[in-house]
Amino acid sequence: MKFNEWIEYVKNVGGVDVDGWYGKQCVDLHNHYCRNVIGLTGNTGASYAKYLINNEYLKQNFKIVKNYGTYIPPKGAIAVWTGFTYGHVGIVLSANILSFKCIEQNWSGKCELSETTHNYWNGAPLYFLEPKNRTNIDDQTFKVRVTADALNIRKGAGTNYKLNGCIRDKGIYTIIDVKNNWGKLKSGAGWICLDYTKRV
Repeated sequence: MKFNEWIEYVKNVGGVDVDGWYGKQCVDLHNHYCRNVIGLTGNTGASYAKYLINNEYLKQNFKIVKNYGTYIPPKGAIAVWTGFTYGHVGIVLSANILSFKCIEQNWSGKCELSETTHNYWNGAPLYFLEPKNRTNIDDQTFKVRVTADALNIRKGAGTNYKLNGCIRDKGIYTIIDVKNNWGKLKSGAGWICLDYTKRV
């Protein structure tokens, strides 16, 4: 699952409870992210969130960086707070030198999904796990020019999906996701077959 698709999914379902214990905990979201976006199949958890940095399986699949003054975590990195009693974990959406924004669960203690902007010192020491495999995280948008006189827009990536419109202007369009030879339009109109387009 692509990073943006995963974000949309967890927002639509209001968060995830992977293990069925204590509601929607921060580690539940972390485990769901590791499985569905990073593609990990082994044990990605820990008894407490702050111990995630000691997980040997995670060490094989992430670069673990202890926060320092000029470090800016990349989108898709996993933030691990170790200064709280149980620790905390969230997924980085964006960052700059002063703060970073995460999607996370149970930050407020209410087992809710939230997007929160954090500084780098509350709950320190703070670590970031940078995924070695960024295939589903990095922006894969690109532009194409339609070469066909009429190109159908489908609701999904394939001719088995219902029609959702037609492009007749041979214009330039932005693609935000690819499945086989189908591209998802940035406008949200649907999917087009890339066999009838040319990258620009």
